[in-house]
Amino acid sequence: MLTSMKCLLAGAIASVGIATLSVSQASAAALSSAADLSVKATLTADNHYGLFHGDKNGSVLNFVGRNEKGPNGSTGGYNWSHAESWDFKMSKQEYLYVVVWDDQSVDESWVGQFNLGGGDKGYELLSKPDAWEYVITQKAANPGDFGNTPSNSELNWEIQNANWLSSKSRGLNDGTTAPWGQISEVTKTAEFLNTTTNGTGRKADNSLYTIFRTKGSVADTIGIKSVPEPASMLGLLAVGTLGAASLRKRKSRLNKVS
Repeated sequence: MLTSMKCLLAGAIASVGIATLSVSQASAAALSSAADLSVKATLTADNHYGLFHGDKNGSVLNFVGRNEKGPNGSTGGYNWSHAESWDFKMSKQEYLYVVVWDDQSVDESWVGQFNLGGGDKGYELLSKPDAWEYVITQKAANPGDFGNTPSNSELNWEIQNANWLSSKSRGLNDGTTAPWGQISEVTKTAEFLNTTTNGTGRKADNSLYTIFRTKGSVADTIGIKSVPEPASMLGLLAVGTLGAASLRKRKSRLNKVS
């Protein structure tokens, strides 16, 4: 009888454990089961950026949006003083791209946050060196303060011939990183990523621009590939429950015999 009680307890604990697992992984499982992800991107750049998503080699790129042309911001201050927000959908197998160029004066960087999946259950991807890589263009020129966002065909060539490097941080978005201080629309734990495009130290020599890409696809970034589908977790829960019920029936029969 003691053995039966131990088995019954083990089955019950297993059922509770599986149920707890399904709750703790509900967010990631929901992301895994979706064909497309809802994304909310909030970012800014000193001085200009274009936001894209697409495949790893840049053969397919989807333009999302950019900030203002010229040096001034639409809400006051400089063009980098406040971040823009963009809501869009993308495949979880795609990569995010941020194309950044400057006015060849003073300093340059970009900062941002990306909610992948939407709402409180989304994964928060930030501008940090461990999440982003970059390349300086080989042939494509800096569009300048009033120039257009680089074209897909131009970006295709640069991405396919890129030698990607790990991004470099200029500091946190917490008010301590000059000259940008804190961008109020972006979380303080995001970092300003460096976009200097020359080795001379002279800003006037920034005749090229920088392409940033997530180091992995959205699926790799979130880590959702290994998460069981909801149906699988429900199946495991059902097995645990049936096991516990079977043990209860066995205990009942033993009691009747005794």
